[in-house]
Amino acid sequence: LQTAPENPPADSRTDKIRKLYDRYMTMWANIWEQIDEDMKCLSMAGPWPDKERKMRESPGNERPCLHEDVITQFNNMTTNQLEMNPMGIDVQPEGDQANEKTAEWVEGRIRQIEYEQNGQHAYLTAGKCAVESSIGFWELETDWKNPFVWDRQMLIRAIQDPKSVMVDPDAKKPDWGERDRLVLSNGH
Repeated sequence: LQTAPENPPADSRTDKIRKLYDRYMTMWANIWEQIDEDMKCLSMAGPWPDKERKMRESPGNERPCLHEDVITQFNNMTTNQLEMNPMGIDVQPEGDQANEKTAEWVEGRIRQIEYEQNGQHAYLTAGKCAVESSIGFWELETDWKNPFVWDRQMLIRAIQDPKSVMVDPDAKKPDWGERDRLVLSNGH
């Protein structure tokens, strides 16, 4: 029987993960603050600072905090365009063994998975988040179909809160699709 050391080495894997997590939190903090400000502008209360709102609610100094929403109409137009023109996968054959028939089969299978998992909902949720707060995500993963069977299935899930995903802030590609990049998710 082995017991864990009371003081793990300073460069343990847990410490490395914690340092990486702290760095990501620091790098994303300004973006998340801006997302909160953007969402205040879209809320019913509007972007009024708390101090000003309290002053206007004080007895003898009551004044309304008017908020004229001029942004939502443009966000809705963009989101509606995404909904009217759904995105889809286009598979092209590449390599020596690839052909049109195989590419069509793979494309059809991907569309079937999107249909079964309601993938358009996940794509639209990510698009709406991107329009409202500049970032949006959806998740593709595998899971067991049934706890009693060894079959796996592909799942497409919407991520409602884009702040629950942290991607390496040093990534260079626009889709963050680089190798050896860590994605930390609070969602699933």
